[in-house]
Amino acid sequence: MPITEAGGTPALELRALGKTYGRGGGAKRAVDDVSLSVRSGEVYGFLGPNGAGKSTTIRMALGLIRPSDGEVLLYGEPVSAKALRRVGSLVDGGTFYPFLSGRDNLRVLARTQGSDGSRIDAVLERVDLARDAKRKVKGYSTGMKQRLGVAAALLDDPQLVILDEPANGLDAAGIQDMRSLLRGLAADGKAVFLSSHLLHEVEQICDRVAIVHKGKLLREATVREMLDQGEALRVEAEPLDAAAAALEGKWPFERGADSLKVQAPRAAAPEIVRALVEAKADVFRVGPDDQSLEEIFLTMTRDTDA
Repeated sequence: MPITEAGGTPALELRALGKTYGRGGGAKRAVDDVSLSVRSGEVYGFLGPNGAGKSTTIRMALGLIRPSDGEVLLYGEPVSAKALRRVGSLVDGGTFYPFLSGRDNLRVLARTQGSDGSRIDAVLERVDLARDAKRKVKGYSTGMKQRLGVAAALLDDPQLVILDEPANGLDAAGIQDMRSLLRGLAADGKAVFLSSHLLHEVEQICDRVAIVHKGKLLREATVREMLDQGEALRVEAEPLDAAAAALEGKWPFERGADSLKVQAPRAAAPEIVRALVEAKADVFRVGPDDQSLEEIFLTMTRDTDA
């Protein structure tokens, strides 16, 4: 039976999923025992450096590659033509006919999917391509082609949307529009599963994330849980020598050019301030040392390589 979570059966569930290429001594393990689940109504970020196994995992989820072991479930069902009717996807930016317009490309795609194409205008409007719908795709920018790919993924009104680097090629305004679009899809109750290398955007848009490296899942957590890991406080005080001496032996810390990064929870802040005052140090700030998702990602993958 599939795992039951808040909101019911997961939209996408990977169970001990693995993929090995080749045989014998030359075999390469591209994906190794990855388990995760994506819920309806959330944006889920799938993160990892190049070669981490992200694209291979996405292709197995879409039935484009057969797993070596483990399984993929779509709304509790194995991958099949029937199950995939509930899924829309954008992989490798999508492939379009360059001498057809954006709208005509979607018409061709609708016919191949057995759809009447009644949603074409709506999805073009949603990805901000309505004004350019009559232009030939060969004249589209990379970002416009990316948005057309997202429109194609939404064409059949899927319940699960799987996107590989959806913000690739977009400018700052386009990235912001994509953020609003994906949050809107989640607000409509759809599940959104995306891979991205734009970690600042992932931090702002995603509810939960998974970090993979060398085919293995390092951690799956909410963005808030990920950002809260390894609590630390930033201490700004003068003279810094006196501040460091006051904390020595009580809390581990790293000394910077003009501050101390103290490995201590928020609850320790009053005691740290008292110790600094007793040492006759002038205290300018004691507060959380906020790490970005990018910093956490780099630390986790670097530690794995060590």
